[in-house]
This record gives sequence, C-alpha cells and structure tokens, in this order.
Amino acid sequence: MELQKAEIRRNEEETAVSPVIATILMVAITVVLAGVLYVWANSLASEGTDTSVGTLNTYTTVDADDETGPGADDTLVRMQVTGKDDLAWSFIKIIISVGDNVYTCSVVAGDDCEISQAAGDNDNAWEPGEYLFLSEGTEDICSEAECLLEISVTYNGRTLAGDGVSGQGGNVGGHTGGSTGGGVSYTIVTIDDEGNTFYSTDTQNWALGEVLPFDSGGYAPDVEYGESMFVTTSNDGYDMYFAYSSDGDTWTKTKNTKNYYNYNSLAYGDGMFVSAGQGSGGWVMYKSTDGISWTETQDDVSSNSGTAWLSCTMYGEGTFVSIASSGAVYSTDGENWNTATNSPSGYTVHPDSCAYANGKFWAVKKTSGGSGPWIVAQSEDGTDWTSESYDKISCSHSGCGLMKRLIHDGTQFVAMDGGGGGANSSRGAYSADGETWTTFYNPMYTGATMTYVDGTYVLAGMIDGTVGGSQEHYNAIYTSTDLSTWTLQYQSGNVGCCGNKAIATSLD
Repeated sequence: MELQKAEIRRNEEETAVSPVIATILMVAITVVLAGVLYVWANSLASEGTDTSVGTLNTYTTVDADDETGPGADDTLVRMQVTGKDDLAWSFIKIIISVGDNVYTCSVVAGDDCEISQAAGDNDNAWEPGEYLFLSEGTEDICSEAECLLEISVTYNGRTLAGDGVSGQGGNVGGHTGGSTGGGVSYTIVTIDDEGNTFYSTDTQNWALGEVLPFDSGGYAPDVEYGESMFVTTSNDGYDMYFAYSSDGDTWTKTKNTKNYYNYNSLAYGDGMFVSAGQGSGGWVMYKSTDGISWTETQDDVSSNSGTAWLSCTMYGEGTFVSIASSGAVYSTDGENWNTATNSPSGYTVHPDSCAYANGKFWAVKKTSGGSGPWIVAQSEDGTDWTSESYDKISCSHSGCGLMKRLIHDGTQFVAMDGGGGGANSSRGAYSADGETWTTFYNPMYTGATMTYVDGTYVLAGMIDGTVGGSQEHYNAIYTSTDLSTWTLQYQSGNVGCCGNKAIATSLD
C-alpha cells in the first residue's frame, strides 16, 4: 500500500491524471515582494540532474504579495518545491489556466507568464526548498481584483504532485496532502471484507457501489489508483481475479488463470501496477501497464514459506518494494525481483502497513501476536533495513497487532491499528519523523483503514452496537481534520465481518 497509498500515494505524480492548484488572488495585498529576484534565460541545461525517471518532489503554492489588476505586470503566485531532487528547468513545464484561457510559463522573457526565482545555488534547476514566482509576462493573465488560477506542473513529461497551503487567509486551493480552499477534484474508494464498495467525491457524501464481481468467499485486500482507474484483487485461495473501475461504482472482473494464489497487495508507479502475493511455494509477482491485462513476472521468488505472504507493496524513487513477516523483496522494473539482504525483523504477524515518504520506505507492525510494542522499520533503498521498537505506544487488546494502514499526510505519519477490543478501543499514532510517536483513539471497533485528502482524514472500518439484545456490526466511515474530533459520515446495515482493508484516492 502507499504513505501517498490514499495516502495522498503521496507517489502519483506519475499518473495520467493532472493535479491542479486552484489559487484565489485577493485585492489589497500591499506588501512588496522581498528578496533578490531575477528572470534568467540562458544556461537551461541540467547540471548532473537525472531526468531518466520522474521525481517524488512535491510543491506548494501561496499568493504572491502583490495586487492584481489591469496591465501585464502582476506577480501572481509564490511556489516552493520539496523533496530530494534538483529539477532542471529544461525539463519543467508550468501551465496556468484562468477559465478557458491557458498560459505557458517560462524562464525565458517574452512568454505569457514568466518564472523568476530567488537566488539559489543552481540557476539551472529548481532546488528543494527554493522559492520561485509566477508573474505576468506578455499577457494580462489576471486583470481583476480576484482571479481563480489553476496550476499544472510537469517534470520530464510526468505530473509533479502539488499541495496548496494558504498564506493569505485561506484563499489558496490545492491538492491532496494539504489544507485546501477548494478546486480539488477526487474520488475516494474503500472496500470491505465482503467485497462491498463505497465511494465519495467530497469525503462527506458516500454511495454504495457494485459488489465486487468475485466468486463467493473472495475479498479485496488492497486497492490502488493509476492509469485513470481503480484496481483491486481477489483473495480466496482458489481462482484469482483482478477488477477495475473508472469511477468506484461499476467494476469489471479480469481473471488470472493461475489457481491457488493469493494476491495480497498492490502498488502503482512508473506507469505500471504490481501485484505481490503467495504461491504454492513462495512469493509470486504480477504486473500490468493498464490494470486490465496482467503478466506473471516472478513465480516462487523464495521457497521460504515463512516469508511467502507479501502483505504490503509500495513504490518510491524508481523502486518497488514488497514486505512480508520476515523478509522483503525489491525491483526497479516490476519484473526482476531480488531478496533484500537485510530485511525487517521482529515481526510475528504480517505487516499490513507500509508507505514511501521522506525519501525512505517504511513499515509498521506489532510483535508478540499483537500485544507487544509497535515496530517501525525503515530503509532508504528497500534492501538495507533498520527496525526500532517503541514500548511507549504499546497497547494490550488483541487487535493492536493488526495494523491496517500507514500514511503520510505531507506533514506527518499516521498509523492505524485494527481494533478488536471493543467500542472506541482502536488506537492510532502519529509522528513527524517516524521515530517519536504519539497515540490517539479512534471511534472504530475493528478493521480500520485510512487515507488523507483535501485536508481531511478519512477512516473506514466497523463500529458495533446492540440491537434486540445482540451485538451487531456496521460498516462506518468517519472524517477528522485533527485526529481528535471524528464525524460519522456513513453507516451501512449490519455486516458479518470484518471491516475495511482497502482504500485509495484519485485526483481527477
């Protein structure tokens, strides 16, 4: 699953879906731009920047400290990039849309929109932490006191993920992973253990989609978004299936002819889906470039049955990583897989929670059958791992061992356990660095999974109640902006078992 799965997989910058930042420029902004700015038009070649693949960098936008009005002389937007890579200007494309009008921004004077930067170490690249400004060039892009701008950024032909955070009282819109003011289009899909699908386009209003077209007994352990569609798998130990949907409502099944395989996890990256699972004697891998046709790439990567259950798969920095209870495998092309030389250790149950964030691969799990402390494993390359145990956030009920989700919301990690100890006994924890964790309670009874979109945490799982003297379980979806106050947005009828395992978010 990917800390951008929902999440916010904070790594969808490579999808065919263009994220946009909706920015409202307000009147009466009188502060003069500070700093040394200049527009440069030469030396655009990259200085050692690798552009053969995309980047996991992200950017933020705020209003520039300038008034807008008639005349092509307004500074419109201030932007900042974060991440690990220097982005060569010769491979960056920035587009501004105002209504039906589209404007191209360039570092070359004389274009519709001009890009200027505060003096940095490398004039040929947009460096992590460096600010740039978008200003009107030859066109009067915003002639009014207030304009709605949509910003699209691509690098080497691939979409760069954006995150809007207001610097002017909430008048800046943005994408998943930030507190936004509007203009975001997305769909959230979550699937329960019985194949029921639920979807929403605003986190508050939810609809029941089609039941997954799998055979009886199958359920969906994971769902991913890429190539303009949601993709999920079946897991029942017999004939195995994949299914896809463009809207989260209508689903189409595609069958894989291999029997007795469990497809446990999915990841999307570099224009492909990867499915990791369990075969008759070890790990099994499949890949697809469209989410419909699948090809087996590895069969029985390892004959060690103890590491055969690959429960979580993630993508980052050009590498797929899939992790199990006592091992991990990695691949740079989705076809050729290698066993990690120094795999995560100390797990006695399968890790269901992993993500790529802050330049590292992460996995979170519990030991001792669920009653022990949390363990956080991390790796920069997917092969060399370190693990730390955190007793201070341990809990005692049995569901603590069933970590359902690990996400990164752009600021911090959030991990969820599986509940199982009764109403309001489920736990979660958040951390800015993956090392210091603070716990919180959530309203779920069991089966909790989470994503983050448009400044809101979305939690799907099960709650319990009493009807006619007997205990009943209900699918439920809650939202929160602070991990403290939760609002019930959806509740379904009585279900048998066992909450939600899968959730994914698109940015349309």
